[in-house]
Amino acid sequence: VLQRLRAHPDVSLSIVTGLSGHLFDWLQRGELDAAFMYDPPSAGTLAIEPLGTEELWLVGAACAPLPYDGTVPFSVLAGLPLVLPGSRHGLRRMLEASAQGKGTALDVRVEVDSHRVQLALVDTEKFYTVMPDMLAQFGYEPGRFRHWRVVDPTPRRDLVLAAAATAPASQVRR
Repeated sequence: VLQRLRAHPDVSLSIVTGLSGHLFDWLQRGELDAAFMYDPPSAGTLAIEPLGTEELWLVGAACAPLPYDGTVPFSVLAGLPLVLPGSRHGLRRMLEASAQGKGTALDVRVEVDSHRVQLALVDTEKFYTVMPDMLAQFGYEPGRFRHWRVVDPTPRRDLVLAAAATAPASQVRR
């Protein structure tokens, strides 16, 4: 992105952060030209460029008392007090569908649409969350959280670059 901006010095870049559900809404309303996001709805109104897939991990406080080393079965999530995004977000819908497929339900105690606030609540040692391992490590000192790879099933999300399909692709976006 920075190389493309150097080639177009009269273009400015504004970076906003948000969960994929928010980014999708902003793209639909024309408030964003493009967004890096996960598993956007197949509304047909977006031009999608796949970028990769990442796994979701269970995240707890460093002193979390789970007896698992490295991996945790998905079914264990049902017995944990969770802090997750609201139900309109793709991550939450995916986790709920996986739980339903396992014949169980998640114990969502707090809905928070901010990764930083989710991690702050996890840091209180009262909650767990599920997110990409990289997000749980970003901006925090090593050892602050414990991470477990979720298995059986392993939840995965596709990262894409999305833009409004009706908007012409600019030289910068190409």
